[in-house]
Amino acid sequence: MAASNFLVLTERYLKENGIISDNTEAKILVPIILLVQDKYLHPILGTDLFEEIATQINANTVDADNQILLDDYILPMMLWYCLSESTPAFKY
Repeated sequence: MAASNFLVLTERYLKENGIISDNTEAKILVPIILLVQDKYLHPILGTDLFEEIATQINANTVDADNQILLDDYILPMMLWYCLSESTPAFKY
C-alpha cells in the first residue's frame, strides 16, 4: 500500500498538538505529512509493519498493540518531523 493512500498523522492532530495555526490550509500540510511518512516512518517501521498499520487505519480497526505504538511513539515522532519539514513551506 502506498503512503499516499492514507495519513497516519491527521491535519487536525498536527494543528492541535503542534504550533501550526488553525488557519493553515490542508494543501500545505498534507504533502508534508506524506513526505514524513515516506522519508522517516516507513524506513523506521519497515514495509510489513507500515502496511499493517496502514491497512488497520484505512479499515478503522487498529488493534491494541498498534494503537499504543501510534499514540506513544509514531504520532509524537511524526508531529516533530512535520514541524521540522514544514519550515521551508512556511518561510515563503
